[in-house]
Amino acid sequence: MKIPFIPIILLVSTFFGCIQKKVENDLTRDKILDTVKSMKTYSFDAIDKFGKITNGARRSVVFFGEGYGSNKAYDNRGNLMEMKTYKLNDSLIYNHTYKHADNGQRIEQITYDPDGSIFNRETYVYDNKCNEIKNYSYNSDGDIVYVYNNKYDNKDNQIESTMYDSDGNMEFRLNYQYDDKGNQIEGISTNSDGSIDHKSVYKYDLIGNKVEYTSYNSDGSQDDAKRTYKYDEVGNQIEEIYDYSTERPTPNVNFTREYTFDKQGNWIKRIDFENGVPKTVTEREITYYD
Repeated sequence: MKIPFIPIILLVSTFFGCIQKKVENDLTRDKILDTVKSMKTYSFDAIDKFGKITNGARRSVVFFGEGYGSNKAYDNRGNLMEMKTYKLNDSLIYNHTYKHADNGQRIEQITYDPDGSIFNRETYVYDNKCNEIKNYSYNSDGDIVYVYNNKYDNKDNQIESTMYDSDGNMEFRLNYQYDDKGNQIEGISTNSDGSIDHKSVYKYDLIGNKVEYTSYNSDGSQDDAKRTYKYDEVGNQIEEIYDYSTERPTPNVNFTREYTFDKQGNWIKRIDFENGVPKTVTEREITYYD
């Protein structure tokens, strides 16, 4: 099913009412300080020799989306403009480019294959309060792949997100609940037939850091380990514990992190441990605008 791309007039009109509203940019959303120009990230196996941790073989990690490294470029307003992901031999996997409205709201993302051809394209539509109400995804031929429709409460908390396929059939629906501070405390996933797929429950500390996450199956049984989190004084996660005690007789898993920071306060090296054993070293090379 081929649906025309959202006309630029529609995209512009949706911003008319919220153009003056300041929105969170990509840097602040990712807790990155100062005005970053670019950031290269690579991950390695951690090698522990005589108590000294060094870099081993390059490894792929989930938060790169896919691949063994990434290179992000930002404009001087903190908006992500481009992200490249790489294979182990540093050849390109994908090049993602982004466009933003004058207030910084992301309105388009295009993903390119290494040969420069379009792999997919996404566009975003907002209401007059700058809430993302629709997300359209297209394949390389311009055919629609899926559509997300989002709803919000009177405090601008997203309370519902429904995914539709290219024929307009509902795939699933997510519903959210919040506490009086705006923290998401519950998420329920519903299948196309109306049955509940799973439920997620979250808890927070006094300053809004997520400190607990538990997932439940449709019958109310716990789906996976309960996860608890700890943070340093500036909000970097330093510990995550997988507690299996209520699900199955599996030993708990304790993930911890150690950071090295640059003078701007951004971490440039992170070592991840599993039950005290170093597993991964992640390094970031950050350049800043003058």
